[in-house]
Amino acid sequence: MRLIGVINDSKQAQQLSAFLLTEGIENRVDHSSDSKSEVWVKDEDKFKAALEEFQRHQSNPNDARYISAIDSAIKLEKEKQRKARAIQKNIVKVKHSNTQNTGPVVKTIIWLSIIVAVLTNFGDRNSLEKSANRALQFVAVDKPLSTELTTQYGFNTDDLNVRLASLKRGEFWRLVTPIFIHYGLMHVGFNLFMFWQFGRLIERRYGSMWLAILILLCAVLSNFAQGVVPDRLGGSAAHYLQSGILISNFGGLSGVVFGLFGFILIKQSIDATSGFFLPQSTVTFLLVYMVFCMTPLAPQIGLHVANWAHGIGFLMGCGLALIKRQ
Repeated sequence: MRLIGVINDSKQAQQLSAFLLTEGIENRVDHSSDSKSEVWVKDEDKFKAALEEFQRHQSNPNDARYISAIDSAIKLEKEKQRKARAIQKNIVKVKHSNTQNTGPVVKTIIWLSIIVAVLTNFGDRNSLEKSANRALQFVAVDKPLSTELTTQYGFNTDDLNVRLASLKRGEFWRLVTPIFIHYGLMHVGFNLFMFWQFGRLIERRYGSMWLAILILLCAVLSNFAQGVVPDRLGGSAAHYLQSGILISNFGGLSGVVFGLFGFILIKQSIDATSGFFLPQSTVTFLLVYMVFCMTPLAPQIGLHVANWAHGIGFLMGCGLALIKRQ
């Protein structure tokens, strides 16, 4: 079964469905709680013809052949009881609750982020030495290695050898785990809300496996960029604590969020069958926010964000959307 498109008017969706049935194209209409109707075609071989008809319908939904299609379909159904039963089964009103729309990958990421937020005291500066922070940060090195690094490179945490110290020890999970660390209720709340909004759309359309791959790739690249770029160029500084621990201090799900945003933004632009429709207000806000945070004005009003993570995550999501097929 393939999605040919989404129609905001349920009556027009039913008219198109009836017309397709008179053309011998079996289909199904799903009416969601937000008044949008998804039109699905059952026969893969008839997908192209149905998609062309959908596009013609979108250009002129008030065409007489669509308006009269329901009556024609009913007459045809009376003659062919099989098609009558098909219409009754295919035009179905479905109400999706938020729980039904939320898949296992989205739920897992959200719960892990909440648990880590509690364990790290929401990223409080005085909690850097907590075991959860030390286990999840991009860089976390104890003595004696931290002392060796200090002796060799001084307190220059911009040195690449210092920033890669944990990865060189084979702790590759640190390329991903910073996404679970957040700094304050507003930070974790905003990130999880946007992740929930975007993640459930992708998981529902492409499945849990693809969403997991998308999250993993966006996390690895965005965290790596934010972790290795020097502080003076917008990267995230590492800190030598009095206890002798060398540890970085950045995190958040926003790199992944911008990756999911970029994926949906490109998909809805190039693929009429994706079923993605982001409000223009959401698109404008996130693009303006991302660009503004990269300007010198942002730190002056207290916006200290992981710009490299945002930018790399967004580009990664856009790139994956271009190569992802149906």
